[in-house]
Amino acid sequence: MLSFLSAGLFLREPEGVPLSEQKLSLRSDVCSPAAIMDLLKAAARQKLIAALSEVKEDVLQLIIPDIA
Repeated sequence: MLSFLSAGLFLREPEGVPLSEQKLSLRSDVCSPAAIMDLLKAAARQKLIAALSEVKEDVLQLIIPDIA
């Protein structure tokens, strides 16, 4: 769930309150498993680049595979 939050997959309401008090809804523009995986992979890539300065795409593909 935290990975989904970090990837921006949910609308969080109300803003500015603790997560335990928020209502989470899947964004309406994220309507397929492939779209979810693409956003998760993009978020993971950005976090890895920030920490390691590069990403080995073949390894990331093994961890988060594409969905056809």
